[in-house]
Amino acid sequence: MRTVHFALAAALAVSATPAAAAVHFTLTGVVTSGSDNGFALPGFDAPFGTPPYGLNIVTGETYGSPIGRTFTLAITVDTSRGVHESYPFSEVYYGSDADSPGVAAFTLNGITYEMGRYSDSTAFAGLEKYNGPAEDSLGGNFVSTRNRPPMSGPFTQFSGNLSFGLGLPADIFGTPDFGEPISWSGVPTGGFGHLQIALQNTDGSPGSFVTAAARTADLYLRFDSLTVTTDPIASPGGVPEPSAWALMILGFGLAGTALRSGVRAGRPRAV
Repeated sequence: MRTVHFALAAALAVSATPAAAAVHFTLTGVVTSGSDNGFALPGFDAPFGTPPYGLNIVTGETYGSPIGRTFTLAITVDTSRGVHESYPFSEVYYGSDADSPGVAAFTLNGITYEMGRYSDSTAFAGLEKYNGPAEDSLGGNFVSTRNRPPMSGPFTQFSGNLSFGLGLPADIFGTPDFGEPISWSGVPTGGFGHLQIALQNTDGSPGSFVTAAARTADLYLRFDSLTVTTDPIASPGGVPEPSAWALMILGFGLAGTALRSGVRAGRPRAV
């Protein structure tokens, strides 16, 4: 019967394996200072399309200021990727390139840029949640470059770097666990936010060339809300993947074979 136990355990273990969780952090706030610069040419607007307040008549560069504009920062962390570290008061996920565990999507003026995606040319994502005795905090760094691939025609190269720290009262977080639901709004106890974006227009076939100087945004941020949600994790009663079905069928088949063998072995012979 030991074979039965092993076979059943293998099949049930496969069917009960939960999927990794995706944790979503949504922050909102206001740009406190910075610049959003482009060029006075079609297709060369400032990264966030801020109307210019000035123009360099020699270079054609336009200068915009997004101060006072609201933004949304949506961060998704895949807890199955990257490095996970747990401490008594904090939890951290981080990784680079193919191991990057998170994506930060920053939206301002209806325009969104993503940083940290593992499929980018280079990427880094790191996020730490701290639940301390005197203060709670959330801090992160998301970096990406998207370089021109082998191709013909126009392509906009991208470089982005977002770093932030949000200080909160000590009773906002109840645990360092990323999956804890959170809904907070108000004035933070401290913190910072800094976003740098550079867009480089290129063209060419088959070789490539730069068509203008980089368009840049350099923003300083203040946060005023945080929401944390988690995608549902597959329950033991969920529908398994095809590979899981195959292992389950094999496991139950072995269990049935072992049971039939046991019955035949224990059946009395006719005289």
